[in-house]
Amino acid sequence: MQRAGTNCRICGAKIVSDAESTGCYSCKSFFHNDCLIDSGGQCSFCNHSVDPIEAHFVYSKLCPECVAPIHGYQDRCNSCGAWTRWDDRVAYETFVAEHRKTSTRLLWKGIALTALGVISMIVFVTVLLVQVFSSGGIRAGVGPAAVALVLIPKGIWQIRTARLLQTFQ
Repeated sequence: MQRAGTNCRICGAKIVSDAESTGCYSCKSFFHNDCLIDSGGQCSFCNHSVDPIEAHFVYSKLCPECVAPIHGYQDRCNSCGAWTRWDDRVAYETFVAEHRKTSTRLLWKGIALTALGVISMIVFVTVLLVQVFSSGGIRAGVGPAAVALVLIPKGIWQIRTARLLQTFQ
């Protein structure tokens, strides 16, 4: 939840950074830390004791982009800079479900590319063998082989990436 740039619900001044602020989880209002202390910890909007939004943050154990391990509570991955923090459990679980769908689609795409590459290579070898045994000359085009040499590595890479992404937690 981006707090920087919003206005404090107590004093009305702009909140410059997330580090100097907190928020009420119940009503999603934001405050300067000092203003909240001065108000006795009461939310000026919903008139309840503030349930800090930070208490509801969920952090992943692995980076969702590069799958690097995340140690402790980090907002971003040290390796690639991807976000590793969600505002609450519901937001995290929604992200994980979508992430799994994406990795499954990537896995099937990789399998399809690899299969097409293998089929292209089989076509190339079959045409080559037919020409060798029927007329004695080799006139087979390299098109199917070139396609196979592009599709197979790309498919294997996507399968590998999908399998890595499925380990995200």
